[in-house]
Amino acid sequence: MRILVVDTTKQNSHIVLFGEDFFANKVLDVVTKVSESLLPNIESLLLENKISLSDIDAFGVVTGPGSFTGVRVGVATIKAFAQALHKKIVAINSFDVLDSVIDNGLLYLKCTNTSSYCAMYLDGKVTDMCVVNNTDAVLDNVSQLENEVVFDNVGSIITNYPQILANAFLEKYKAGEFVEYNKLEPLYLQLSQAEIALIEKEKKNA
Repeated sequence: MRILVVDTTKQNSHIVLFGEDFFANKVLDVVTKVSESLLPNIESLLLENKISLSDIDAFGVVTGPGSFTGVRVGVATIKAFAQALHKKIVAINSFDVLDSVIDNGLLYLKCTNTSSYCAMYLDGKVTDMCVVNNTDAVLDNVSQLENEVVFDNVGSIITNYPQILANAFLEKYKAGEFVEYNKLEPLYLQLSQAEIALIEKEKKNA
């Protein structure tokens, strides 16, 4: 069993390649455009582990929320791989990936310099997702992901994300929770800047 997972939703993109007896990952430099760096890094990770793309049994992708460009690139790449090679897809959103390490409370992931994606957890399950202004954030019982820290010195910092990512996708794979490539959709919690600009323009012209 070999699974290739990409998460292009965050400041640092992740590629994880794993099986029963091996684990490998790459963290993409935040400065490099994911649209330019994802495929070369997937290729190099496969070469380093002497695995071809056709050897992959299932592809995994984090569907969002996150950067609009990042989410689109990740989802489109996995769709293309799965369709071309007739492989299975496992899709998980950013918050569900982390439900194994958060029982109760709030998780914040960076959205913009002034806002955050937020999820509420109850008994290890996500009960609500939204976008909040940082000035309105609730800072009790808060978790944040390493390299995605929104508030300094608040709550717990989740580390070892690549292994958490692999564990989440392995669990879904073993449970047979797959998505058809033509039904794979990104998860957005807010409008893009282009959509916001169009709405503002329509309001002015109304």
